[in-house]
Amino acid sequence: MIGSCWRRNGPPSQKRIACYLKQWPILFCMSLVGVNPRSLPAQTITDPVLHIYSQSDKADIPRDPNGFLFNPRWFGSGGHPAPAIERRCRFRVVTSHLERRTLVVTDHHCLSSDERRLVTLNEPPQTLGLGVVCVTGAKTGLVRGHINWFPITATGQLRWNSFSAGAGDHDVNTDFLTRVPNATTSGNDRAPLKEFLQQRMYHLEFYSHETLERIPATAPGFWSALKRDLVNKSAAQALVDNRFAIVSGVYGLDGVHGFQAELHPVFAMAVLIKNESLPDTLREEWAVMVRNLGSEGDCAYGTLPLLTSEPTSPYQDFVTDLGKVVGDMPPRARIKESWSSDSAFSPTVETAAVEAGKERHVYLHFAHRRPLPGGKDFTFMGTVVIDWHPPAGYKTETERFPLASGKECPRERELVIERLAEWFPNYCHPDPNLSEIPKATAARGDMEQDPTENSGVAAPDPLAPLPEKPLQVLTPMPHVQEPRTYAEYAWPLRDSVSRCCFESTVSEPLSLNARRLVVGAGGPTLRRSSPIVGVFLYPHSSHYPGEGGAADFFNSFTYLGYRADLRRDDFYPITKKDTVTHYGPRRSGYALRISPFLSPNTVQLSDNFALMPYTAASIGLSYFKEDQFQWTWGWGLGLQAQMQSTDVFVEIQNSIRAGGYVNRWTYSTGILLPFGR
Repeated sequence: MIGSCWRRNGPPSQKRIACYLKQWPILFCMSLVGVNPRSLPAQTITDPVLHIYSQSDKADIPRDPNGFLFNPRWFGSGGHPAPAIERRCRFRVVTSHLERRTLVVTDHHCLSSDERRLVTLNEPPQTLGLGVVCVTGAKTGLVRGHINWFPITATGQLRWNSFSAGAGDHDVNTDFLTRVPNATTSGNDRAPLKEFLQQRMYHLEFYSHETLERIPATAPGFWSALKRDLVNKSAAQALVDNRFAIVSGVYGLDGVHGFQAELHPVFAMAVLIKNESLPDTLREEWAVMVRNLGSEGDCAYGTLPLLTSEPTSPYQDFVTDLGKVVGDMPPRARIKESWSSDSAFSPTVETAAVEAGKERHVYLHFAHRRPLPGGKDFTFMGTVVIDWHPPAGYKTETERFPLASGKECPRERELVIERLAEWFPNYCHPDPNLSEIPKATAARGDMEQDPTENSGVAAPDPLAPLPEKPLQVLTPMPHVQEPRTYAEYAWPLRDSVSRCCFESTVSEPLSLNARRLVVGAGGPTLRRSSPIVGVFLYPHSSHYPGEGGAADFFNSFTYLGYRADLRRDDFYPITKKDTVTHYGPRRSGYALRISPFLSPNTVQLSDNFALMPYTAASIGLSYFKEDQFQWTWGWGLGLQAQMQSTDVFVEIQNSIRAGGYVNRWTYSTGILLPFGR
């Protein structure tokens, strides 16, 4: 930009100045947000844009029967299967008038134009623990919640993670190993080396009070067993680990946990719990959960809906694809131990071809009421039994391709379910867990509620038990013939996601880092003022991912702001002899102080002007020629005015110097200038 003025007009200064004047609005905007024009890429951008959905990718993105992306993956990741989101996108949130928060990306190689219309921001209206848990960072723009795309469907093997008991958010947490490439990020945990070759895992969450707490713990079946084992890690691992599952949930990135990719909330889950051969029959049992409303934990707000129909329709459908049909005859199906919030709607089993001329699949179809704001949810939890009539010679399980032994994989071959082979992880993985579901013991049978339940959470409505009955099998199923794009039904943001600093209508300071250069003046009076120089760090300038333990300890420091400055210092020495106090002549020197400050509230007066009152303390070293170094400290109040990326502050502190000096009130005022990115 500036260089182009030099290249086009050469050394004559008059022409260069005219060129600069024409570009001054752009340069001024960049100076406000701290962008070095020389560091900007050319406007003819050819680098790939990181995304998982774009209309132009239609042919490359498989969908499930609901129109959701099926086992999606990143496009434009530059060969990195799990991109570093903070580096590639650097999501930030602009806080404007009336606390309106708008999501922006500060790298223009992130999100397709279609995604920028669809991606949503879900944050809590208030922070937790002064922002230690759900970080605030209004000025630095850190995301304090979830960046959501839309529901997707994925297949793979589960691993138990944890249950957030006690004062936690009571979410049931599991990890999910799917085929690669997928849409995990560098923030996702890796699986164990010996079992899954350290592949990245999706993180899955659903709220126990919306699901497990609504069914009896004494009943048979997978879901009741999971409820009993929530606080028993070893039992939960034995129950969950390595089971094959088909999961649908809201795909998003958790800004509080390193932008890990999550399906949160999980709307539907079908877990294969039995696969056995009987005379002339192949029997499968699936633990199934389907619901149309779900919350997203403490670092979010409200309940997210599962929407699959037009807004004018009172009903909608949800369909789970259970894989290829075995044999030529339709299967028999029935439900065992099951519960539902609305017994008027029973699932059906349907078969149809995915595409004309392709193999048939079997589908579990739930027709139910479309969710409404403040309305009752639809939730089904239970066991579905499917009996097949396999052809002669059909094997229940099959060996996958030979695997390299030794360092890469401890097994020469691995077993998968024959008809589901294409949905298993396509790398080294354990055999699917088909162990028997443990029954409730007498000692634990009375536990109808989680013993760690937070009494402050309202008890959910219990689900009504459903009688065991056969399910209607329909063929063909009309819902698979025309897969739709879920983009038409995504819940919208207030604003589309903007690309900060790279669009003419955006001039927010979020492309800067959290550091500022301090230039100002201070002293006991205006007449005795002297210069102040230093550096400033905004509150919530960084955040350690995770909750509890070390993360909470470190974040208890990062939610404070800090200023380190060098200034001239002067105090009056004081001595006491008997009852007489003697004041000596004023002494002067220099002091280096660090001032942490707490700013819990910001008063937003307009989009580009806010007031931030704060309390401050200081500690440092003061040097006088008379007595060399002494400790100095203080406390006080301040007010910071935030104007675009250039802020001003004024504060007063009661300053103290060790070694026998009179306390004094001093004022400080200055301007905060951005530097760096």
